[in-house]
Amino acid sequence: MSRKLYAIFILIWAIWAFVLAYLYFFVYYTATLTIDANVEDYRVELFSLGTAQKWTHDCPEKECVISWVSPFDYNISIIKTDYVTKLIPAKIWARWKESIVVELEKKVSLISLEQELNQETNKEKIQRLREENLYYARFQIDTDTVLNFIQDEQQMLLQYRNEDLTRDIGNFKLVKKDAINIDSIPETGNIFLSLGTDYYIFDTQKLALTKLPFTLEVNYIKGGISEWMYHVVTPKGTFSYNISDNTSKFEYLFKDFLYSWDDIIWIIYSDEDEKKSNFNISKSGNLIIKYSPADKTRKIVETTTLSVDRLEWRGDKIIFSAGDDEYELTNFD
Repeated sequence: MSRKLYAIFILIWAIWAFVLAYLYFFVYYTATLTIDANVEDYRVELFSLGTAQKWTHDCPEKECVISWVSPFDYNISIIKTDYVTKLIPAKIWARWKESIVVELEKKVSLISLEQELNQETNKEKIQRLREENLYYARFQIDTDTVLNFIQDEQQMLLQYRNEDLTRDIGNFKLVKKDAINIDSIPETGNIFLSLGTDYYIFDTQKLALTKLPFTLEVNYIKGGISEWMYHVVTPKGTFSYNISDNTSKFEYLFKDFLYSWDDIIWIIYSDEDEKKSNFNISKSGNLIIKYSPADKTRKIVETTTLSVDRLEWRGDKIIFSAGDDEYELTNFD
């Protein structure tokens, strides 16, 4: 047999081998793959380990039937925006009907919030500076609400202004200006006053002032599960404070937390090694925990290296603050 005929024979044999392999793997001996997911509008990616090829299928409904799947070993990825991608290794056999049940979990994330800049006109700035010079200290709470401190020898008078209402609230011992801190109490409409080592809650509806029974430094205050309950956050942890009877309880389990319907969102900070050990947690960083008091279950929903110093509801959003930066916790439920 001449070399030319031998080469033609080899070429024909190679073509037939390729055709037979194609018919086997891609036509006659293909399988059907069914994905049964808990969500709609997801994407399935099939990556063949043998051929290093990838096929993608869009699945508008929960049940997704994929025909003509070649019999290979695959890494199957189930992908949906805002959900954790599920990677499933699977061997697909020829002429087989393979079914896979998948439950995708929402991808928890902290989304940075853009800070709104207060663009002050020259006229507004002049008016603000003029008013600031009239008082020992002045705090603009919101568009309509202002707290002024007026010095009178060794005392200072607190004046509350809201739209057309001006009311003298009470006298306090004189403290340095930088020892006066005023902060809104989220979800209550009330105001937290820090005057040196004394701390107060000012009820803007009743125009009443309540002195807090704390000698510890208070970082900030937020609303609790009822109108008379508050969470008082200190460097040592959080106290549940009842303003109706002036009592408090230390929440030893939570350094900082808030209620989320039937659950509690709380933080185990990176330096709380003993607490992590007690809960058999080995992860590093600040851990955002979702805790269910009903069945005592807990779940780590997010890990972050952010230096979180504040956790609060703002409308229907959970906001984490780290210094001057703010982040919204999403997809945690």
